[in-house]
Formats: sequence, C-alpha cells, structure tokens
Amino acid sequence: MKRFSIILALALCVLGSFSASAGGFKYGDGFKIGVVGIADYSSMRYQGYRPSAYLTGGAGLAAQFNLDCGISVQPEILYNRKRAAMASFLAGTQLEKINNMVGYLEVPVMVSIGVDMGHHRPFAFLQPYFGYGIDCESVLATTTSRMERHNKWDSQNLSRTEYGIGLGAGVDFRHLQFRIQYSKNFNPLCQLPNSVGGADPIYLINSYTLKNTSYGSLQLVMGLFF
Repeated sequence: MKRFSIILALALCVLGSFSASAGGFKYGDGFKIGVVGIADYSSMRYQGYRPSAYLTGGAGLAAQFNLDCGISVQPEILYNRKRAAMASFLAGTQLEKINNMVGYLEVPVMVSIGVDMGHHRPFAFLQPYFGYGIDCESVLATTTSRMERHNKWDSQNLSRTEYGIGLGAGVDFRHLQFRIQYSKNFNPLCQLPNSVGGADPIYLINSYTLKNTSYGSLQLVMGLFF
C-alpha cells in the first residue's frame, strides 16, 4: 500500500506539470483530469497449455484532451497487476502448480475517435502502452514441497519491461467514462526464453513454460473525470 501511494503521488505530480503546460485546452471542456480503475482478466499460455486466468486490477491517473474533430488523446499512469497459473501441466512429474504475478507501472496513451451525442460520446480506440515491473511473485508447488520467490527478477527469469497495444470501445459522459478493451503484450514473459542454465527450480520451470508467451488481458475500465 505504501509503495502504491508513492506511485500515485508521483503520477499526480507528472500529470499536474503536464496539465499546467497544456495551453490550448480549457479545463473541464477540452481538457480534463481524472482517476481510472481497471478490472483485468489476464491469461497466457504455458508452452501450449492454457492456464487458469485470474481477475486482478489496477488504478491510476489520466488526462483527457478532447479535440474538435472528434478525436481524443488520453495518456494515463497506472499500476496494474497481471497473473496466471497452471496446475498439473506436466504429466508424470512431481510438479503440481506454477503461479506467476507481475505488477506493472504502465503508461498507456489512448487515441479514440467518437461522436458527440450531446450528453454522451461513444467511441472506439487504440491504446499503445509501455510498462515497467514494480513487483513480482512466483510460486512453484510439487507433491512434496512449495517454494516462493518475490521480486527476484533474475532468479524468477521474468521480464521486467512490457509493451503492447490495446483496442476496444467505450462511452464518455460528462464526468464518467466506461470502456472495454483487449490488451496484448508483444514482448515475451521470460528474460531469457531459451536459457536452461541456473540452479533455481523456478528459473528452470519459467524458462521452459514461459518462452514465446505473453500476456493477453480483457479489461473493464471506469474513469471519473473533473
């Protein structure tokens, strides 16, 4: 919680300086700031096996720039958690479960085009994004033991950066925004997807199961703007 509060405070400072320099937009009309919350239903493949998907979430700050041509640009700063697990995925072994979670500080920029209907504005959008890992967790369970790693990026062999694109649709009201989107990471989850070195069992399992894999997320987003 303390770490998340620090992230939000830094994000507020960045958006505040950004809005102060935005000289062509009127506050509350062409320009708004707000908060957004995300429900993230994320999943990924473990070497061809479909894992269980998890409902996680995130939150952050946003700035909305509405242009006269129906186009809106909305940069955001978010903390978002993505997680997936696989149980009993290697028959004939002692492995029972592998569970990975990564929390990212994400910077998406949504570009939308919509129609002003007076009281609301339906829109469609694209949203490229970049993220940097803030925290991570891996859990490996066997028939005889259980091991966990927290924030050990190298020994967990998890990529700390992410980049991808989202697309979807939504609707703007005066102070509210609702949207649904699908976001796909382009980068692999493994730092070294072809590596078989290292003594840590979690490193070895992630090297095998996560190579050539990436997160895909169905997201529901709600924003409150002022």
